[in-house]
Amino acid sequence: MKQSTTYLIAMLILSSQSVYGQQTRQFFEISPNRCLSEDNQCRLTTNLSWHFIDHVQVCLKVYERQVKIFCDLPASMEKFSLTLLSHEDVRIDITDREQSKLLASQRIEFLHVNERKPRRRIAWSIF
Repeated sequence: MKQSTTYLIAMLILSSQSVYGQQTRQFFEISPNRCLSEDNQCRLTTNLSWHFIDHVQVCLKVYERQVKIFCDLPASMEKFSLTLLSHEDVRIDITDREQSKLLASQRIEFLHVNERKPRRRIAWSIF
């Protein structure tokens, strides 16, 4: 009896670890997600990665000056390169291809940096 109880407990532990190991998290990441620029335009090549459970294909919507849509993408993508040229923040959404349901959204920040001008030296001095 004691041996069957030990066997049963071992099977429960192993099966719970198996179920837990099968659960993968959903994510959507952009790297880099900021662009610094001294002028009005910022050019950035960024890599997108995502993974969504229970979706066969997804669409990627990039809200720049015009909306760019990339569809028939797999529900899991390790590296999708995207080059952007913008003067303001860009929103990127991932939607389900079949139902157009929003799965995730990220924003790329475009930061404008003022050029530092050197401080002028005064030609005269009191001392």
